[in-house]
Amino acid sequence: MKTKLDQVRDYFKDNPGIELKEAAKALDLPYAMVKQYVWRDCKKGLAVKDKEKGIIYLDEFEFPSMVARDIKDE
Repeated sequence: MKTKLDQVRDYFKDNPGIELKEAAKALDLPYAMVKQYVWRDCKKGLAVKDKEKGIIYLDEFEFPSMVARDIKDE
């Protein structure tokens, strides 16, 4: 079973440029949770916001276990 963090990351990888609110609605997760996960990934350099405020995760790569699991699901 995927964690909520993995679900968020996978959704943005499959839908580059989508906005936070759209992703939260599609994933049926609270907007604040999705925003927090993405904000942390942006700070780590794993994702960026585009000019239209959409989110793009950078290159396909494996998340190191220490990065992927540092945020506990609520």
